[in-house]
Amino acid sequence: MSPRFNPFARISMAIVAYFVSMFAFLGVLAVMDQLERVRTEYAFLASMNVLVGLWLTAAVFAAYKLLDRGRPFRLGFAVRRKDLAFAAAAVTASMTTAIVFAFAAASREPGLGTVFRLEKLGDTAFLGAAAYGFLGWLIASMQEEVLNRGYMFANLHRLRPLGMLLAASFLFALTHIPTKGLHMYPLLIHFIGGLCYGYVYLKSGSLWISSAVHAAHNWALDLWFNDDYGVSLVSFAVPLTDGTKLLQQALLVLLILVLTYGFYGRNGIWTPADNLNALWTADRHRPHPHRGGIRQGSAASADTAL
Repeated sequence: MSPRFNPFARISMAIVAYFVSMFAFLGVLAVMDQLERVRTEYAFLASMNVLVGLWLTAAVFAAYKLLDRGRPFRLGFAVRRKDLAFAAAAVTASMTTAIVFAFAAASREPGLGTVFRLEKLGDTAFLGAAAYGFLGWLIASMQEEVLNRGYMFANLHRLRPLGMLLAASFLFALTHIPTKGLHMYPLLIHFIGGLCYGYVYLKSGSLWISSAVHAAHNWALDLWFNDDYGVSLVSFAVPLTDGTKLLQQALLVLLILVLTYGFYGRNGIWTPADNLNALWTADRHRPHPHRGGIRQGSAASADTAL
């Protein structure tokens, strides 16, 4: 069955709908005088992540079914044994990088006034709050991955893989404007993160795996960098600069990219996972209305250009 509209129109509608949904949700919280709780209460933040994550994931599924005339679960939700091993390695890398960076910052910059609170690790209340926080990030990350990797890649696959990654990562950064505002460093950090999660999805073919990597990254930052919620194991009297956060993000992304290639790169740097290649090949053979706005090209064959 032919999709409705062309890929550029579908992407534009998805982004506009996302902005409307997020601003409406934040507006409701503001009217209910609950917005500050998102910034200060970790359990409330996790609950809102679960709520918004489930809501927007369902919305993207509906859009893909109605506009793209596709089956949402074909976007990639299978998990193999190799995927679990990679996810474990990536989660460990995220946590280790955050820990090493926190201790390095404390030792190299005494003026930060760093205080470690490792005694929390023996507190069951803290462990419960941390576990609920990870659940919240996993569901929130799922909706971001379904939209910015699954849906966007399904509409951008006619670009070569590098172009697809760059375009989707730019859109991923834009989707954080409702919560982060128009500030250069946060948007750049999310753009770099988008390249990482996009490459994980491209090679693994699983939105569960890219979501797990994404969630682990956010969770590691909560535990070792973000002292806003009282859940962090370290606090800095002087907040870390945006440049320091950007450096930590770049190092972690580089490590995850190397791990991804190590696990999935035998078929080439840019070759998509088999399930994604099959999905996108089938889409290229469907009739598309008003084709345009997206340059034609085979994602699968792009690897030979390197």
